Amino acid sequence: MFNTHAFQKTHLLLKHDNAAQLYILHYSCRSTIMQKLFNKAFTFFPLWFIIAIWVIHIYGWLTSGKLTWLGTHPMHFKEWYTFLSGALIHGSWKHLLNNTYPLAITGLFLVFLYGRFSNFVFITSYFFTGLFIFLLARQNTYHIGASGVAYCWAFLLAASGVFRKDRLSLGLGLAVAFLYGGMIWGVLPGQPGVSWDGHLVGALTGILFAYLYRNVNQKETISDSFDGDQDDEGYDAIQYDNSPYRYIQKQINRHKEE
Repeated sequence: MFNTHAFQKTHLLLKHDNAAQLYILHYSCRSTIMQKLFNKAFTFFPLWFIIAIWVIHIYGWLTSGKLTWLGTHPMHFKEWYTFLSGALIHGSWKHLLNNTYPLAITGLFLVFLYGRFSNFVFITSYFFTGLFIFLLARQNTYHIGASGVAYCWAFLLAASGVFRKDRLSLGLGLAVAFLYGGMIWGVLPGQPGVSWDGHLVGALTGILFAYLYRNVNQKETISDSFDGDQDDEGYDAIQYDNSPYRYIQKQINRHKEE
């Protein structure tokens, strides 16, 4: 994560017992991590997706425009583009808020799980969720809202725990089940005003992608999903514990004890 310069500088500071400069180096390393997190946020697909749905809804609200014609209209091939635009349109503020929270949380969980491959997972799952809704959902209505995508991401995480069988995916899958277990009722018919078939298609798409991506990024850990400079092997807990940042932390703790 960092080069050996940090080690060399730390040893030099310790040699002269310069605790003040050691603290500066410590917080410099910490700021480097924060900078990487900040830069990563600007390539975080769910963030831009959430911004897009809010900007579009605010525009529709300010102009009193009816944007439902951009909703996904299954099997109407003259409106083929709606499979991409349907998830961006929402019918009310409540509808928008109800989709924002799960998109943000499941999106963050997927970054933890898939690391540098997460944007590829986001974009392909978004594309195919919209496409499958266009091909398989009820044809006599416009399907609006990002709930199909939210269901896709939530079920992708939940199913990943089954297909990947590692502690991280199992933990995230259990977290999603705990937070959004009630989503299962959204795939059942009989709820007026609810695109249950869009939810069902999204859920099935998520399970499909969990299987297809079951071997993606299994070597990386949570701490490295924000680091674009690691090699294919990633970093494990032992490597992190021996990193310059951890080394400096240990030396600062030793100074405090003294």
